[in-house]
Amino acid sequence: MAVDTRDLLQRLADGAAFASLSSLLRASNHAVASGSVGSSPHWLAGALALAHKRPVVLLVAHLDEADSAED
Repeated sequence: MAVDTRDLLQRLADGAAFASLSSLLRASNHAVASGSVGSSPHWLAGALALAHKRPVVLLVAHLDEADSAED
């Protein structure tokens, strides 16, 4: 069964933590989220980009993380 990526991003965006981060981004035009593991930072950046209808810059520590984020 195929899963729609936008549906997954919307489910993430429906969470309270996302709402808090999104509000911070709207208020100050920048935000920092820490403590994420695995692919969750990539999903979070995608959800923020959709919610704010603009590009989001995702900074990662290692080049291989940047390669996987691009995918």
